[in-house]
Amino acid sequence: MRPALGEILSRSGALTLDGLRRAADYQKTHGGTIERALLASGALTEEALTVALGNASGLEGVLRDRLMDADYWAVVCLAAESRRRLRAIPFEKRDGVLFVAVADPDNPVLVTGLEAATGSEVRLFAAAGPVLEDLLEHWEKVEAEKAAELARRKVQEDPPPDEAVDKAARLLIADALRGGAHGFEVGLDRKGGYSKTHHFGRPPFARRLQPEVAKAVLSWFRYRLKQADQETSHSFNIQLEDGTRLIVERTESGPEGMRVQFREEVVVESAAPPSASDGNEAVVSAAVASMRSAAPAPAAEAPQPAPPGTQKCTHPMATTDVFCPICGEPVF
Repeated sequence: MRPALGEILSRSGALTLDGLRRAADYQKTHGGTIERALLASGALTEEALTVALGNASGLEGVLRDRLMDADYWAVVCLAAESRRRLRAIPFEKRDGVLFVAVADPDNPVLVTGLEAATGSEVRLFAAAGPVLEDLLEHWEKVEAEKAAELARRKVQEDPPPDEAVDKAARLLIADALRGGAHGFEVGLDRKGGYSKTHHFGRPPFARRLQPEVAKAVLSWFRYRLKQADQETSHSFNIQLEDGTRLIVERTESGPEGMRVQFREEVVVESAAPPSASDGNEAVVSAAVASMRSAAPAPAAEAPQPAPPGTQKCTHPMATTDVFCPICGEPVF
């Protein structure tokens, strides 16, 4: 059985009887925990308290400076509300293990709760309660500032798209849907812009885009996601020119690209007597859905580009296509 904190402090000489009296007087006047009183009254240093907590819990201690310099992305992998509730601050992730400073290491469900909340294996470190409380407040302010800055940058980077960009993005989605795709990707790489359709049971099908086109379409997706879902920017609804209604969900995103998946939206109508036109539309919709599911996936072959040195293609055969069947360039 491990010795109690007071016994460790007494044996080490870090806490004297006089210091304990000063801490008791401070607590009577100002309230708060005994740990806060010990530190605030000068009866004990943060380092001595952390070492004693580590010895009492059998864990390695972690000091204020290390928590102040924590990896931001490690901290926010645990939501602010959960950090408060569990009295815990993740501060580093190494080799797949999340290092977490805790003020109550003897809590029997702490590790289980942290692993469930973060999805990572965790290693606990002992931290002084007052230090942890100060750092909880600090990281909540940092997180709020980051969120505000990100919102400002989003407004600057992703202005409302114009009509031409909106039409181009919708055409790309419709083209991907006609090809039997369940997902779509657009972005920039070292070669320029690209679009990519994702299919079940076969490799993705990629096409090159002009960088300015890829940037514009990427901004369109970001803007639509932000407008539809201010909190998480996770999904939005869209209706294509043929009347198809889709739910578009973001699955991956980064500074230079985004991947989404889409599925048809199920619209539940009120129980009203159907008209003849409603019946025809239902039949057509069912036929289209059946054709989509039964039609074989198109061969994943990119159109052949025009030979070098020839005159620029004017897309004479591109009527309803998104990409010209002669040169392969987008026609919007």
